[in-house]
Amino acid sequence: MDSSDKLPKRYTVSFVSSEVVPFSKTGGLGDVAGQLPFELRQSIQNVHIITPLYGTIDTKAWDIQLFKENCEVDIADGKRVIYNFYFTTYNGLRVYFIDEPKYFSEIDQLYLDNTKSSRNNARFLVFNIGVLVLLEELNIQPDVIHCNDWHTGVLPNLIDRKYHGFDWKTTFEGTKVLFTIHNLYFQSGTHEHSMTANDDGHSRLPLLTETDKLKNLNFAKRGIIYADAVNAVSPHYAEEIMTPKFGEELHTILQNRQHKVFGILNGIDNNEFNPATDPGLQKSYKGDNSDYKESNKRFIQQQFGLKENPRIPVIAMVTRITEQKGIDLIQEILPYLLERRVQFIILGGGEQHYEDFFRGMERKKSEKMHAQFKFEPSQETQILAGSDMFLMPSRFEPAGLGQLKSIRYGCIPVVHAVGGLVDSIVNVSPLRRTGNGFVFYSYNSYELYGAIIRSLEYYKDRDSWYELVARAMNQTFSWEIPSKQYVQLYWNMIQETLGSENED
Repeated sequence: MDSSDKLPKRYTVSFVSSEVVPFSKTGGLGDVAGQLPFELRQSIQNVHIITPLYGTIDTKAWDIQLFKENCEVDIADGKRVIYNFYFTTYNGLRVYFIDEPKYFSEIDQLYLDNTKSSRNNARFLVFNIGVLVLLEELNIQPDVIHCNDWHTGVLPNLIDRKYHGFDWKTTFEGTKVLFTIHNLYFQSGTHEHSMTANDDGHSRLPLLTETDKLKNLNFAKRGIIYADAVNAVSPHYAEEIMTPKFGEELHTILQNRQHKVFGILNGIDNNEFNPATDPGLQKSYKGDNSDYKESNKRFIQQQFGLKENPRIPVIAMVTRITEQKGIDLIQEILPYLLERRVQFIILGGGEQHYEDFFRGMERKKSEKMHAQFKFEPSQETQILAGSDMFLMPSRFEPAGLGQLKSIRYGCIPVVHAVGGLVDSIVNVSPLRRTGNGFVFYSYNSYELYGAIIRSLEYYKDRDSWYELVARAMNQTFSWEIPSKQYVQLYWNMIQETLGSENED
């Protein structure tokens, strides 16, 4: 029974993220930070967002206004940073922006390419400190600070331990900190586990001038150690990261804190992703008239130079083209798959050698395949609306948003049983007439190919396929349920009812 509606609304949550849609985005983190806080307002009176002011953000377009300028802070021996604090109101929600020009507004990218330097870590240490300075300037002591992914991981450490003369533990006494793991593979700005393994997580936080120590700083490890609670972006991923296979060398620390490790599946904005109202579609449709997908299929076949035929199954991928997303398996099966009566579309950028492979395949099979490496948001839902199957053969997948969007548009997922894919996709049973996708369980190309063939065989029975599409589209993966779970988790943290274990 959900009890979140009965919880008090009069408490404050500071939602901290390195990217927030529509201001900044490189991946799913930006989507979550741009959607979850707005849903939280239904249950919590005071919610605000805190994020960096990158050089890519148009302050005029978003009416972002300066309210505190030249706020000098000594955060190293003789090393000062000068913060400028900004704000705007977006859809009724206050969004605060932190800028230190050398680290943010003078740089036209969210994350630096040179991951082997200490620069990325320095930027987000400056950001984490800036969050606490901003809250002091605003005279806000949140009940909960919700930190998202490694970029915010040292914030609970800054509160728990004194840092260069700052005593934020006293300032924020009573404030609880939640650390959300969106992808444990990324633990710092270096992305080099061999470097961050040198950080025991308990030593003094380095100063900005201590570049060698800063380079080895493991943000995610410190977030896990010092936060009052930790959650992953799906229940199954929360279980996986406590194992050696998926724990990225932090599984023992997580096991020792399992009493305060939780999993809440991400959602999507059902208003933004809605085939009944999506203005970019050739023809709108609902779950009970999904045969209208044929008009959208013809549209993408024309757009991408494929043979026009609504009866040919179209298989799509909209993804980052990286090893994590199962591209190695796709490389093995695609030549054989394209010998069948199918069409294949892939949208997204990534690693050069993978892109080169898809370019080569498109040259050989241009009438059956299209590859586009520049991501266009408007084309994402056009592809979902016009395609029949959606591939997500990820080696690991903390939550996954692609499968939730594809279900919304009646594009049936074919997925590997990991992470959030386990929590959202149920294998189709023809006898029971249940399920919403096709699942394979062992990570190899044979299993993936078998799952695709099962989907193609099922597609041949048009009545069964339309029933499957309607059943999938009638499910909901909106933010309504996850937001209530977060509200309950916040309240349990405030009430200190999470339990306790030995964390040594």
